[in-house]
Parts: sequence; structure tokens; C-alpha cells
Amino acid sequence: MEHAAFVTHRGELFCVGGNEWGQCGVKPPKQKGPMGALEDRSRIEILSPTKVKFPLDAGPIASVVVGGRHTLAADAQGRVFAFGDDRRIQLGLGDTRTQGTDERNAYGVIRQDVLGGKDTKTDIKRAVAYRYYDPHMQSQPVRTVAPAVYNRPPYPPPSFLACGEDFTIAVHRDSPDWFSKDQETNVLMCSGENAEGQCGRGLQEQQQSWTPVRLPKRSRTVSVACGNAHCLALLTSGELFAWGSSSQGQLGNGKRAIKAKPVKVTLQPTGEAPAEPQNVAQPGMPPEYRAAAPEAEAFPGRVVEVACGFRSSAVICE
Repeated sequence: MEHAAFVTHRGELFCVGGNEWGQCGVKPPKQKGPMGALEDRSRIEILSPTKVKFPLDAGPIASVVVGGRHTLAADAQGRVFAFGDDRRIQLGLGDTRTQGTDERNAYGVIRQDVLGGKDTKTDIKRAVAYRYYDPHMQSQPVRTVAPAVYNRPPYPPPSFLACGEDFTIAVHRDSPDWFSKDQETNVLMCSGENAEGQCGRGLQEQQQSWTPVRLPKRSRTVSVACGNAHCLALLTSGELFAWGSSSQGQLGNGKRAIKAKPVKVTLQPTGEAPAEPQNVAQPGMPPEYRAAAPEAEAFPGRVVEVACGFRSSAVICE
């Protein structure tokens, strides 16, 4: 992370640190020559905390999270504003990657009503649009686009947010508002880079706008932590799930492969696996013997807190 953000008791937001992508809420100087959407910019720093100016309709800022080069802040009414690097559509402003006259490639060409290129631009919700040589960034706070809903009312404002290097997670309640607190469930919506499965759904899209993470249905997440390209989520049941990159073993599942779908995390087994292989064939089928894996061990107590470093993870048990 290259910058920091602070919220005062009066609901003001101050930022300091790197600002080449406007992640401190200050417009960086224009660079010479044409630049493509994905090119890096020269290093620019804000040396002293600077107050961020929000739209007039924004209320007092209640919380803020920062990613590698982007910032998201929520006001007292739950409205979320984003600014900074948007090259991986991590600001949650919709699919801002292109603004052509025919956007079938961004929406898909399977549906018959899209084959002719009609209704595609209106169907792709976005808060901003970039021209070809525009840097994909926002130096002033812009209100995020709400997640798409199907056969249900719109999601309420997010309960809390989390950011990784170049992706963002918003936690929305998805249960009816008359449910009691212990019955409440929520859903994690992720937007941004997904090359290593850090959006927790699949590897079909390298970047994605708001899409739900594939956690167990009718569950409630109480804490989320994000690293460079991995995430941890703690549920009210005490279960711990992880997904994304595991190049340094940061997912805690004993492997280094990418996990695009959340996996349940436990302590690594310390006992020996059963010596006798087990027959795993279906009844009536030829025998198929496999060595049984050692049983996983639970954490020594209930997990109460999760945290992520750049490529590391930690939990606190009580």
C-alpha cells in the first residue's frame, strides 16, 4: 500500500502518500505524451495530510479503506465514494474499460437481442466513461454503482468494505430487513482484478464489476481481510474461508495453487494418514483404492479476528 487515509471525529477525510493515480483525492499533473489505459505513471507524493473534497450531497465520512492505489470512503448514510486507480475497474464504478459504439465484447454475444449491438450501452451500468487516451483514474470522489440485482429488491448500503491491491469487496445484507440480528445474512460483492481468483468466484473474467463471492448460502460474514491477491472471510459460525493467490502459502491450506472459489481453512493435520488405502469406487464398480488423507484439525479455540499482510495471513483465537 502506497498511501494512507484518516477520518476525523467531524467526518472529514485526510489522505497522504502516493498520488500518481489521484488516490489521495488531489488531481496529479498531466504527463507528457499519449498514454494508454494500462501504462504506469511517474511517482507523485503528497507529503502532508490533505483534506479530500466530496460532492455536496455527501454526508460526514464514517469509514475509509485503502487499496494499493485506490481509496473508498462511506458516509454516515452508507453511500460509498471511490477515487484513485481504476485500470482494473476496482473503484466499483461499473465496467469502465471501454466506450465503443458496439460493446458486444463486454456484454456477451449469446443473447439474440445483443447480436445486433442494440441496447448494449444502456445495459452496461457505469458511473464514468474514459476516452481512448484518458488515464483510467478518478482524482475526485465518485459515488459507486450499486450491484445488479435479479428478482429481488436492491441491496442496502454496504455494512463494511475491504480493499486488496487492485480489487474491492463490499459486504451487503441480503436477508429481509424484518429478520432479527441473529437471523441476518449477507453477501460479499467484489469488483476489480481477478487474474488470481481474488474475487472469489471463478477465473472466467480477468476483471469484473460487482459480482458475489461464492461463500455458503444464507451465511453471515463478520470480518474480511485482504492481502495483495488473497482474502480471508470469517463467518458467524466460526468458519474461516480463504481464496485467491497462494504463491507463498498465504491461504493456509497447505498448497500453493490459486483458489478461485473460497475454501474452508483449518489447521494442517499433524497425525499420520491411515496406512490402509480406502476403496472409493461406487457400488457395483471395480475397486479403486486411494490413500486416505489425515484428518484436519480445528483451530485451538474460536477464531475472533483475521488479518492479511501482502502475502501472509493471521488469525486470533480465543
